[in-house]
Amino acid sequence: MSLESTPASEATDTIRTLHVDDDSAFAELTAEFLELNDPRISVVSASSASDGLDRLETDDIDCVVSDYDMPGRNGIEFLEAVRAEHPDLPFILFTGKGSEEIASEAVSAGVTDYLQKERGTDQYTVLANRIVNVAEKRRTEADLERRTRQHEAVATLGRKALEADDRSALFDEAARLVADRLGNDYAAVLERRPDGELSLVAGEGWTDGSVGTATVEAGEGSPAGRALSTGEPVVVADLGSGTRVSGPALLVDHGVESGIAVVVGTDDEPWGVLGTYTTAHRRFTEHDVTFVRNVANVLGAAIDRLRTEERLRESEARFREIAELTPDGLFRADLDGTFTYVSPAAEELLGRPAEELVGMGFDRLVAEPSYLDAIEGFSSVVNGGVVRGLALTLLDADGEPFEVEVSASPVRHDGEVVLVQGIARDVTERARRERELQRSRERYRTLVEHFPNGGVFLFDEDLRFTAVGGTELTEVGLSAETVIGKTPAELFPPDDADRLESKYRAVLDGEPQSFDEEWDGRRYQVRAVPVRDADGTIVSGMSVAQNVTARRTHERNLDQLRERTHSLTYTQTPTETIELAIETAAEVIGAPLSGFHAPNDAGDVLEPMVVADAAGDVFDDLPRYRRDAEPGTRAAVVWDAFDGGESIVIDDTGAYEPLTEESPVGSAIINPVGDHGVFIVSADEPNAYDETDRSLVDILTDSLAAALDRVDREQRLREREHRLERQNERLEEFTSIVSHDLRNPLNVAQGRLALVYDECDSHQLDAIATAHGRMEALIDDLLTLAREGETGDPEPVDLATVAEASWQHVATAGGRLVIDTDRTVRADEGRLTQLLENLFRNSVEHGSTDPRSQARGDSAEHSSASNRTVSGDSVEHGSTGSQPEADDAVERGGADVTVRVGDLSGGFFVEDDGTGIPIDERDRVFDSGYSTAESGTGFGLNIVATIAAEHGWSLAVTESDGGGARFEITDVDTG
Repeated sequence: MSLESTPASEATDTIRTLHVDDDSAFAELTAEFLELNDPRISVVSASSASDGLDRLETDDIDCVVSDYDMPGRNGIEFLEAVRAEHPDLPFILFTGKGSEEIASEAVSAGVTDYLQKERGTDQYTVLANRIVNVAEKRRTEADLERRTRQHEAVATLGRKALEADDRSALFDEAARLVADRLGNDYAAVLERRPDGELSLVAGEGWTDGSVGTATVEAGEGSPAGRALSTGEPVVVADLGSGTRVSGPALLVDHGVESGIAVVVGTDDEPWGVLGTYTTAHRRFTEHDVTFVRNVANVLGAAIDRLRTEERLRESEARFREIAELTPDGLFRADLDGTFTYVSPAAEELLGRPAEELVGMGFDRLVAEPSYLDAIEGFSSVVNGGVVRGLALTLLDADGEPFEVEVSASPVRHDGEVVLVQGIARDVTERARRERELQRSRERYRTLVEHFPNGGVFLFDEDLRFTAVGGTELTEVGLSAETVIGKTPAELFPPDDADRLESKYRAVLDGEPQSFDEEWDGRRYQVRAVPVRDADGTIVSGMSVAQNVTARRTHERNLDQLRERTHSLTYTQTPTETIELAIETAAEVIGAPLSGFHAPNDAGDVLEPMVVADAAGDVFDDLPRYRRDAEPGTRAAVVWDAFDGGESIVIDDTGAYEPLTEESPVGSAIINPVGDHGVFIVSADEPNAYDETDRSLVDILTDSLAAALDRVDREQRLREREHRLERQNERLEEFTSIVSHDLRNPLNVAQGRLALVYDECDSHQLDAIATAHGRMEALIDDLLTLAREGETGDPEPVDLATVAEASWQHVATAGGRLVIDTDRTVRADEGRLTQLLENLFRNSVEHGSTDPRSQARGDSAEHSSASNRTVSGDSVEHGSTGSQPEADDAVERGGADVTVRVGDLSGGFFVEDDGTGIPIDERDRVFDSGYSTAESGTGFGLNIVATIAAEHGWSLAVTESDGGGARFEITDVDTG
């Protein structure tokens, strides 16, 4: 299929939601939460009902969410206005002004759902779920209805195509059905002309005078032309922007934007194109294309049939003219004497249908006295001779002899005799007519007597029944004896009789009738047609009544089931959901013994969760099904269904071979419902459920499974949100303590210590300064851990640049950094900087002979584009400062340590040439609080592990070539 647009699935996945609320801030917040809860939801906002109605005129909206209390029209008035133009559009009233009166008004006005505004974010999750549910339900129902109507249209057109003699009427009907079923503005049947143009021979929606005069180019510049050239359907969503197809004058003049074009006929011999178009931007589905293609196939088959029939009529016109006009029987036979054709007069003459005669040897029809004459005459013709007026005695279908005169001649092909053609003239016209009448009676008698699931009635011009039959007659208290010879007025109540006689008179006037009739509690679909003789004269009528009671009952049950299962979309708990399903099974399907069994926590027993009340009358104790039950028990059969994931239908528990345990029920349907459990529908008697009941049970089970999945998903989502809220509250409290309650006293202590340094000199002050430094590092690390999970969206980052900047932020104490990478990685730059700073601190020894000074690297030497060396120079930072040791120094490098950053396959490494990390400690170095240094906080490498995990990276520690520590970070996106 050739597509000139984005596939329909990309558009139909989005749920366009119109939110109408005069509070713009709340509308904006609602839109953000809805789209956050479900990415399929796309919200457009309006501040008033009038703005909302304007939006509905211009936008393709799947669901409306509206406040109640708004300036101008309120929510109910807005709902009424929407319903006037969009009766099926889902409408959810989402209001902070709730009352039973408002809810009642909303329901009366046709609201789809009603939701009270509340505090917190839970309401947006519920609202998002309901939007998705109602929108998807509407789409599913609309798609099902559309596809059903399309299938019906194809079936209707197919029936007409089988009977159609006038292709113009068939084309008009096809164009009308395609435009109607797809809801398009136009449809066109285009016939390919010898000059290459496509002529509009039938259509729907075009301006007057277009059909029969308008043409379309057959080249690839138009949808129809491209369909012809490729042999594939062409779908255009925006004719103006198509790169391979453009709009021919016919389409442009009518404002066409979207359409489908499908070839009519075969790839080798295309007849033309069937197209359908709309003035709106529309993305058609695969089902739409299949529908148009099916209609095109029906037209192609009808055209091919008509062409074939025309050729046959032309090739056999002369022969058929003689065969059908002459009162004598005309026949053809091969050189073995087997009939290949017999005319209608020959059928009448011989008293046998063509189906019986064709393929039969002519000698089987010859009476013994004439046998040798017949063989001799036939042989003469085979040898090229001609036989005229050969007198023969033939046998009719009853074995009775009659006299004929036969004339025959050879039929040659390329000079060779290939067939024998002849005429047989009956000398007994009366006998011929009697045989014809008898054959007609036998044919109708067979139909009448054996018609299944209904009745057949033949009636004459006086409306009297001349023959009746069928399996349903006795079911409604009728018989041939009580019906034949009577009129409807003599058999049925006045109203029924008047209706039937009116239909029958129309039939005798040549108008077939189709209607429904109810009799004795049964529903019948009746079709009445005229019966004509060989000359086409109506001689009687025939009425065929088919019992459709079961079909109508199924349709009614299906409608009830659809209404009930809709309620499953609003349940809140598993128990409520299952109870509604069990009630539905009892009331719609007639299954009062339904029950649902769910696995226990151990997963070894299916416990009764919800069971119909009537089950207590059948079971002494509600059954519990153990997984380890013996084969042949009811429990084993139920577990087979649950574990296998397939329904088990038991028509008769007494005759079901896998079940050897006696059961109190006669029949059952065991349906697994995912991981939730099993839904069992049972009845007292065997064979309680037919195929229709089973299909209804399947639909109910699927709806139950979907509802339970939804309830489970919503419960987990609510629990997760509660946990996140509690976690955020604790995090906020912790951050506040660390940021304010600990740092402020530390700042005071550091300031006081600076004053003491100016007043006196004591080695104890250095110890205090060191303790202050460790406390400050501890606070910084705790704040870093508190922000765990705050990694932003990854972006391309130059690893060398970040490494150099990170080194400048670390007290390097004369250490040296070698950068051996030019790689770009995708990361949160700030979090990557924290990771590298902590790895660098782990490698470099923090400290000098002066506790009040810090060493800081502030120079860089670049040896090449891929290898840079940054040296640390000692920098004095003031007399009060005290340099702490590495925050998480589990290995000590010293002032001359060299740290290297380089590339790995799928990542990078950071290594040093220090003393390294012992093998038996490598599994613990990333644990929170672990440190081998007296002044270490134990958080540095834990922060490294946390940041790596946030990015989805793998982290490992090993030994460098220089004997120091080597940290390898892999699974990094280096694109």
